[in-house]
Amino acid sequence: MPDEAATLVISLDANDAAYSADKSNLSEGAFRVVYTGTKILGEIPVVIKFLKDEYRTYQVITDRGKTQVDSILRVYSFGPIFFHNVLVIDHLRPSLESIFAEREGRFTVKTVVILAKRILGVVERVYAKGIVYRDLKPDNFVLGRPGTLTANIVHLIDFGIANRYKDLKTELHIPYREGTPLLGTAKYISIYIYLRREQSRRDDLELLWQGIKAPKKEKNDRIKQKKQEITIEDICTGFPVEFSECLWYVRHLDFDDEPDYVYL
Repeated sequence: MPDEAATLVISLDANDAAYSADKSNLSEGAFRVVYTGTKILGEIPVVIKFLKDEYRTYQVITDRGKTQVDSILRVYSFGPIFFHNVLVIDHLRPSLESIFAEREGRFTVKTVVILAKRILGVVERVYAKGIVYRDLKPDNFVLGRPGTLTANIVHLIDFGIANRYKDLKTELHIPYREGTPLLGTAKYISIYIYLRREQSRRDDLELLWQGIKAPKKEKNDRIKQKKQEITIEDICTGFPVEFSECLWYVRHLDFDDEPDYVYL
């Protein structure tokens, strides 16, 4: 039995299931406070997030909870509680980052291709909802729980800085802008983001990392410099030519272009 003093039991409305949150297992970030917990009926592991704006993205993706999108975490409930917007979703693991580390930083070409196809399928479904993710990285892709039907399905989590790139009613793309804030994780973001240009789908698809070591205050400038200097051929050295062709294609997309997912 869990220690009652260490748990918080919540229910978002009278028709909602009850969830117990482990108050000792807490993480905080700029955009949310997160507890791990359990859906009491069925003892299903969940994540309970007290959010600023992320719940709005899930509302768009799931049509306010009416639909479930493949490879997006199952949303059990969301709504206001304790003067906060609360989102209850599946607790899945491990992340691709942790799997990569366990394998000593090595994936076979076959594994990379399989994962790339699955990841492209995930982001295509997100883009179909008019959402650009803006922080794609291995930490934010997770597999389903071992022993379940979703164990080998790649899921996308943490939409904390996601944003609309088009209006679904008018189909109009957001306008191109310069001088925008630097958002995302330094070692992954595209050169366009370093140049403070409005983010779009092309930036999501450019996942570059040169592993540059530098003091924190210098890190962004060092990575930006390296990304400007390094060639696509250098990045893809030792890999099949298709890797450089795909990266070249992504690098040459215009701001509002629709990526060709079949080609990629």
